[in-house]
Formats: sequence, structure tokens, C-alpha cells
Amino acid sequence: MPRPPEVMPRDDATGDTDFVPTVTAPSMQDCEEIAIRVLFSTLHVSRFRTPAVMDRVKVGLKVPLDRAGG
Repeated sequence: MPRPPEVMPRDDATGDTDFVPTVTAPSMQDCEEIAIRVLFSTLHVSRFRTPAVMDRVKVGLKVPLDRAGG
């Protein structure tokens, strides 16, 4: 599926979910329009769920790891 600019790189998943895209949109209305335009335009998507982020707890990809022995 081509990636529109609002859709960030996605994560592959297992179980009932095939992949988890991250969508950036200024409002839920814009998010809905992106979903209709992107997801409903392909025959490979039969259903989707839309969890929304209410607050960013951790920002970035850095993982704090302590090295054993100093």
C-alpha cells in the first residue's frame, strides 16, 4: 500500500492485527478523512480500529539501558 505523507512508518504486528500505522492529523475529523481515503480505497483492508493517543508519555526511540559492571 503506498504511504501518504500523514502516515508514518508502520509496525508489523501479530495476532488479529496485521500492521499498526501511525497517522499524524490535526484533528479527529482529519484522521477520519485520511482513514476513508487510504484504508477504504484498498480491497485488502476489511476492517480497522482507531485508538487515539491522549497524551505522549515517552517521546523518542532512546531506551535507557544500564550496562552491567559500570
